[in-house]
Order: sequence, then structure tokens, then C-alpha cells
Amino acid sequence: PRPHRAFGAQQQRAFVTHWLSNRTITEVDVASATIVRTIATPEDLSGPLSVNPDGTRAAVGIQNAARVWDLTAGTPGASITATASVNRFITTADGLYAFCVGFNGSLLSYATQGLVAQTNQFVSTTVGAVSPTDPLAISVGTTFGEDMIVHRTNGPAGGRVQNLYSGPDAEGDRARTGAITPDGTRAVAVNILSDSAAIFDVASG
Repeated sequence: PRPHRAFGAQQQRAFVTHWLSNRTITEVDVASATIVRTIATPEDLSGPLSVNPDGTRAAVGIQNAARVWDLTAGTPGASITATASVNRFITTADGLYAFCVGFNGSLLSYATQGLVAQTNQFVSTTVGAVSPTDPLAISVGTTFGEDMIVHRTNGPAGGRVQNLYSGPDAEGDRARTGAITPDGTRAVAVNILSDSAAIFDVASG
């Protein structure tokens, strides 16, 4: 069922989401490796989740949206569609927010169970990390190019700091189309990830 896991309450509990129509979050006691409870969800789950430090709230991905769950009561907050699809949730250094790695870089409040900031809206990202001490995060996307985004994660003041390439210049990868000159001396390859064209001398390679 492609489970995703997150840990809370000093890693005494693990929370596992079950893929799509299983519509279940499982809470596991780590020390005894036993299931504590299962929480039924009102819609299909898309995988990722994160838990706040005391294990009382969880950000959970649903189809093209997210919810923040009250784990104590076992009840969800409202569906937050502005996140779009989330590839990963990461709890910020202060433990107050869930940072969404995805298209909008959404920042969700565990306390209010709502959206507090959009920090990206530049490119879809698939991997990311947060600073262990500062209100900063990075995320990297390979959808349209090799992009790295630096984010501020300080609540409602959060936003995009800058975007830059994740690799060195000049670079070429994922060539999809190519052509060769009529005399056969030059070849051109268009690189879809690096958003560039590479010109080669055919004789020397």
C-alpha cells in the first residue's frame, strides 16, 4: 500500500498513511512495535505526512490537497486545496509549521490547521529540506529545469527568497531531440532538464 511514515512525541509513535482507497492512518508504538490505533480518513490519501514535535498534530496529503489532523481527537481540519499536490511534508525547526514540498511551497500551521503562506509558486519541486535551526528551507525541482528554491518558513511572513540552478553551468542532461548539420560535422542536442542546447563536434565527440 506504499506507506509513508512520520514520527512524533520524541519518536515514541510512528504514523503511517495507507495509499489511496485504504483511507487509513495507522499509529504504531515504536518501542513495542504494536498498532495503537487506526484513523479512518474521509478521502483517498496521496502518501506524505509529517507530525509536530509533541505528536498531537499531523499534516497529511490527500488528492491534490492536504489536511492537518488533530491526532489527540482523531479529527481532521478543513481540506486545504491551495497546496495542490504535495510530494513531502517537513516540520520546521520551531515545530510550528509543516513545509510542503511541491508546487506552491505551502506552509501549514499545526496550531490553526490552516494555510499561513505560499512560499514558492515558481516551479514544482520533488525533494527538500529545512534548516535545523533557522526559519529556512530549500526544495529542488526537475520538472521543467534543474531548479533550487530557497524559502523563508517564518509563518505568515514566509515566502520565496530566491531561485537558482541546482547544478553547475553549463550542463546538459535528458536530451530528447537532436539534429546534425548537412555536412555531418556538428550535432545539436536539446536538454529537457537543463533547459539548454549542446553543440558537439562530431569528429572529436
